[in-house]
Amino acid sequence: NSLETGVALYPNPASTMVNLVNRTDVSLEEMVIFDINGKRVNQIDLRTMTSEMTIDVSRLASGVYVVQIIGNNASTVKRLIKE
Repeated sequence: NSLETGVALYPNPASTMVNLVNRTDVSLEEMVIFDINGKRVNQIDLRTMTSEMTIDVSRLASGVYVVQIIGNNASTVKRLIKE
């Protein structure tokens, strides 16, 4: 789907902030961050987002996270490494 290639998270690995970029015409609704055990650790409302948004990840523990980005009739999953 278009979110797979048109949405990016950088820098990855991240230490305090991560940028979410949407290069698609799909309007994004929310981003949910899960830890490696599948527990939801953060949820961000993206309905007011334009093409780019900076997200504070400084409170997350170091490790690997699964980020689900949900848009209008589409969703994609990205991996995020927190240093």
